[in-house]
Amino acid sequence: MNETTNNRPPKVSQDTMKKIMWLYRTRNCPLNKRGQCNYGMHCFDSHQTQPERRAPKQNQYNDWHPSKMQCTSGVAIESCKYGRACTFAHGDFEMDYHPVSYKTKACAQFQRDETCDRGMVCPHYHYPEEQRKIEEGSLCSDCKSDGLSRKAPPPQEYRRWLDRWLKRGANATAATAKKESTRAQQAMNIADTLHAMSLEHEVCEEKSTEHGKPLHSSPCKEVDVQLPDADASHSNLSLRNVSVSPNPLSPSFNDEEKWQPTAQKHTQSRAPSCLPSIPHSTNHSSAVAASTRSVGNLSVQSNHSAKSKKSSSAHASSSNSSSKQLRSTLIERKRKKRNHIKPASPPQEHQEEEEQQQQQQKQQQQERKQRRKQRAQLERDSMQIMKTYKVNECRNTKCSDVLCPHFHSWQDRRRCPFTYTYSHCACPQVFDMKTRKFGDTTQCLMRDGCGYAHNYVEVWYHPSTFHTRMCPLVRYQQPCPWNFHCSHYHRKLHRRKVSAPHATATVASNALHIKQQQQQQQPLQYQA
Repeated sequence: MNETTNNRPPKVSQDTMKKIMWLYRTRNCPLNKRGQCNYGMHCFDSHQTQPERRAPKQNQYNDWHPSKMQCTSGVAIESCKYGRACTFAHGDFEMDYHPVSYKTKACAQFQRDETCDRGMVCPHYHYPEEQRKIEEGSLCSDCKSDGLSRKAPPPQEYRRWLDRWLKRGANATAATAKKESTRAQQAMNIADTLHAMSLEHEVCEEKSTEHGKPLHSSPCKEVDVQLPDADASHSNLSLRNVSVSPNPLSPSFNDEEKWQPTAQKHTQSRAPSCLPSIPHSTNHSSAVAASTRSVGNLSVQSNHSAKSKKSSSAHASSSNSSSKQLRSTLIERKRKKRNHIKPASPPQEHQEEEEQQQQQQKQQQQERKQRRKQRAQLERDSMQIMKTYKVNECRNTKCSDVLCPHFHSWQDRRRCPFTYTYSHCACPQVFDMKTRKFGDTTQCLMRDGCGYAHNYVEVWYHPSTFHTRMCPLVRYQQPCPWNFHCSHYHRKLHRRKVSAPHATATVASNALHIKQQQQQQQPLQYQA
């Protein structure tokens, strides 16, 4: 099968389309928390602390939250001043998978190539059967009204398709890895052959220095040029490789080969590419001079005496002996290397493991430092909130903002726990146990000197209770408009660990105040 058939998305049923529209990336993956999810970034649910998409719902005025329109701030939802309570869409997930726009437009990539990288999860339709036609009053207000539970598992059709898609990707990566390994093996073989050739070349040079032969700087082999007499034509030359044979200019040199005139085409095939060309001249001495000037490492041989059969047999025996000597020198070199072994160093695997452990330790130390700094900054912010939240009166008399950090009425007023010593427990003179509500603060005769809390703001923003419990809105995956100013924590990082109550009055002193209040109120009740 070709690539186009493999990447061709399947047809999606109406049930899976419904689940993708309402639930895709709106929940945290339960398997990811335990480290058991194998799908990674392709999972149906989100693997982040906060899902990429908020579950869409419609209020009583038929307004969607979030709406299809993008927020004008143009930033991520964490950076928006309204947070997850913003009524506009943040990101492509909330705009593309919105019930008003999901599967209403055609996929451009599928129309062009008949393939789609997103596959079954693509928010645009691939086939005419998948197209949704939005009509007035046809949309449901949320997933529950559409007959779908928030805790419904991912569709089985999506899981089967994802398993097949990941399997094809794994096979493709394995094939590419196999090709790369074969290429690397071929490169290693070539490098070994080149190394062996370089060793052989070094051995030849050492042997030439032992015979008194000068070293050659040029990479080409030494060639013996035999020239004919002056009477013969200058076109017939004979070339012979004498890189292994002794120097012909030495006094102990005996010519072992008989000169034989050969054709020019044969000499061209036997001559190396680095041999310079000899100019055509009738004079034999000029040809010899030209050859000696151009090639410094060429030995000119002009001895044309006859050779005997004994000399030829001696030459064959000398060539055999030279090959044996070359083998022996290579064997001796290997033995020397084995004998002169350096002290054993630790294997590379152990060194790599130690380096990895050191790097991991450094990373862990850096992460700890960052956590400490972040924790200290969060503690400073929380202390500032506990000191100032609802302590001062709002200067704007017409302010009706619920998220305002200042109080607008005496019922919402909060005493600073660092200036007034009171407990987070409710005052029995003000709090009604049956209705679970606070009454008028004037009923307490101690007023600001009371050692108990007079409203819920003083209870939840007390240092012993602030950010100690999880926000119920976040627990049920609903947006909380107060963000970090909320009295309950939204993330585990924001949770405060309180070992003992901070700035609380003693129970005995509060009991005395209550007794005094009761004694003062008894005669009034008796007279009434």
